[in-house]
Amino acid sequence: MQCLLAATTQNIKKIAIKLFLLHFFKLFFNLFNKIQIKNPIYGLNKKINPELYRGLSSI
Repeated sequence: MQCLLAATTQNIKKIAIKLFLLHFFKLFFNLFNKIQIKNPIYGLNKKINPELYRGLSSI
């Protein structure tokens, strides 16, 4: 019985950590999207279209 209880608490801890990480990732992702909207040149576009980025930065 005690072994089962210990296993359950371990699972609860794992689930809690996963939920916390997921929540943190969502917050980070939202922040990243806001940065993207404000500065479309900055961030992912740099990787996706380097030619466009180079053209815009030379203006």
